[in-house]
Amino acid sequence: MIPESDLESKAVYDQQLSELKQAFGAFDTDGSGTIAKDELQACLNKMGVHPTPAELDHLYQSMDKDGDGVITFQEFLTVMTDEFEEAELEHELEEMKQFFTMMDKDGSGRLSPEELKNAISAMGVSIRDDECRYLCQQMIMKGGQPLSSPDDQEGGEVPQGISFNDFATFLLKYEDH
Repeated sequence: MIPESDLESKAVYDQQLSELKQAFGAFDTDGSGTIAKDELQACLNKMGVHPTPAELDHLYQSMDKDGDGVITFQEFLTVMTDEFEEAELEHELEEMKQFFTMMDKDGSGRLSPEELKNAISAMGVSIRDDECRYLCQQMIMKGGQPLSSPDDQEGGEVPQGISFNDFATFLLKYEDH
């Protein structure tokens, strides 16, 4: 038996695929199964978007992945999926920024171990000071890598606090684990 969450995911996928097919059909006005440059321009114009010839060429070339002069459904799907994933990441980063700002009580742009501990405790999770300092040290990045040696740290302290970039990088890196 297929788990209910998998069935829900498939239903969402099927609906999104159906919507993308419908959108593709709106661009493919001649029903050929491909989108020609003039069809792309006509549809964009109907939506109130009027690209210059150079902008249209650039957009078309970026969508026509195999360079055969037409956009297939698969190419359209790839572009739209990439756009959806990018928009989803932007939304996720905005939510993280709001959460980070809420935790940054002193408005310094960096989270101190105390601020992080207070936020974790407010979520009902108990964390010791040393655990919180360790978590902060793991979030702070040095050259794209977490601090990991005693030479990177100043007496076990968190020297500057956690920047938003370090916070977001840490969360994005570990969200799938």
